[in-house]
Amino acid sequence: SSTNFCRSLVLAAAEEADVDVSSAAAEAAAEAAKARAAKGRRSRASSYSPPDVSSDVCWVGDFSKNYCCQGDASTNSECWDDLYSFEECCPNADCWDGEVFTYAACCDTKYGTTGNPGCWSGDYTYEHCCLANKSSQSWVDIFVREIDTDQFYGMDEFYTDAQYGNDFGYYSTGRVLGKSDGKTAQEFAHFTTYPMALAPHFGRVLCRLVFIMWLQTHERAPFRVVEMGAGSGQLAFDIRQCVKHNELGIDPPVWRRFVSAFEYVIME
Repeated sequence: SSTNFCRSLVLAAAEEADVDVSSAAAEAAAEAAKARAAKGRRSRASSYSPPDVSSDVCWVGDFSKNYCCQGDASTNSECWDDLYSFEECCPNADCWDGEVFTYAACCDTKYGTTGNPGCWSGDYTYEHCCLANKSSQSWVDIFVREIDTDQFYGMDEFYTDAQYGNDFGYYSTGRVLGKSDGKTAQEFAHFTTYPMALAPHFGRVLCRLVFIMWLQTHERAPFRVVEMGAGSGQLAFDIRQCVKHNELGIDPPVWRRFVSAFEYVIME
């Protein structure tokens, strides 16, 4: 990558300035070996069966991020097995590349308190790579970190254009409704709803429900029914037909009072 290429140029410049990276790596490796020997090899209890590897369940018992992620995969190799890996558990795993960019070559304090300056560029810092105190970088982070996301076509913009845009808006271009036979409300062209598929029976069911609700309110007048998002208007048409022609067969004097109180409003 261009980032690694730049890092290689800087590291090469450091080598030309008589900075012996290979020697520093050997010394750091020897010191790490002494530290591991002094600490002793730890072993998990034979009865423990660890869960699947994930960044949330990597650390159990004496195995911690502070200990296991200090260095690279070989520094504290006893932390890793078939279920736990340095690459999946440690946020600084993306720092190390082949034999050039290694923990020993980059993090040795002989170069100063922030390690070898030839190793650091952009998101690759001493704090992230050597101390592992930064969250890992996913491919999404790397992909978009230098992109002006204001220029992206947002989901909200696509959603609006898909419905109401001048070019291909589903509603604004008139594609939502099919041809009408002149006798009933227009059908949707590409999908249907219960009021349309079961017309006029669905409307009569609700007409009966509305009439019962009117009785339960002690024949309230006016009795207003509000339909929000009426679509083709099929439901409104069927309910009004039911009310107009007393399709439920209710006693005429009672029904006339209901018709007098009934109002139907569509809200869009």
